[in-house]
Amino acid sequence: MLGAGRCSNPPGPGGLRGCSCFSKPLTEAGPALAAVRVAHRIDKPGHVSNRIHVADIAQAIEAAFRLRHDGIINVTDGEPASPNEQIEYAAKLLGIAPPPLLSLDDAKRTLSPFLMSFYEGCARIRSDRLKRELGVTLRHPDYRKGLDALLEDGFEPRTPSRP
Repeated sequence: MLGAGRCSNPPGPGGLRGCSCFSKPLTEAGPALAAVRVAHRIDKPGHVSNRIHVADIAQAIEAAFRLRHDGIINVTDGEPASPNEQIEYAAKLLGIAPPPLLSLDDAKRTLSPFLMSFYEGCARIRSDRLKRELGVTLRHPDYRKGLDALLEDGFEPRTPSRP
C-alpha cells in the first residue's frame, strides 16, 4: 500500500494560495477561490505557516511511488514563516507596496470566515521524514526560493480586485 502525504499551501499555477501576488488564469477554480486571491496582512504576532512549491510536491510523490513508501509524510518546506513575511517578500519581488496591516479585530469584521480560518491555528510543520525517508532534496527549500522561481518562470503581477 502506498502511503499518503500532507501538503502545506502550495504555490504553483494560480499563485501562492491564500496570499497570491502572482497570477496566471486559475483552471476550474471558480468564483469561490477568487475571494482568497487578494493578499491580506493581518497583525497576529507568532502566527506562522509553511509552504511548498508544486515542483517539490511532484518530486515527493514520485519518490513515494518509486520507494513504495508506506506511511504519512509531511510535504512542506520545513521553514515555518509568518504569512506577513511571505507577503512582504512577494511584494518586494514585484516592486510594489505590501497591502496594509489589518488588526485582527478589523480582519474578523471585514474578511470572510473562510479566509479567517487560516488564522485560527498555527502550524510549525517539519519536513525531516520527507528528506530522511524519501530522500527528497527540495528544489525550493523555503518560500523565498519558491516565490523567486514563480517569478522567474514567468508569473506576472496582477492588479488585485475584490469580488
